[in-house]
Amino acid sequence: MKALGAAVVLTTVVGLAALAPGDSAEAAAVFPPWWPQGAAVTAAASAGDVVAVGAGQSIVIVRSSGGGPVGRPLQDAGALIVFAPGPLAGCLAPGGRVRAQDAL
Repeated sequence: MKALGAAVVLTTVVGLAALAPGDSAEAAAVFPPWWPQGAAVTAAASAGDVVAVGAGQSIVIVRSSGGGPVGRPLQDAGALIVFAPGPLAGCLAPGGRVRAQDAL
């Protein structure tokens, strides 16, 4: 049973590392789910340019306005999880990205 638990933890860590935005200029951020969508978008905008809002009210896609990495600024703005948006494109709204101004 301990081996199964260790395998689950290892798989989770490896999976999250694979999704890490690294030095990417674009990232998806998951903000606290109890935050209103406007608060998540406002917090994300403090880290860069908001380019889309995910299907969930707390998922925001951000692109660095200066071209530098955006992961740390998103974490500083309150994001619980920051990841590269490509592998999890299904988190975006069905049919494409929702414009940020429509989320406010």
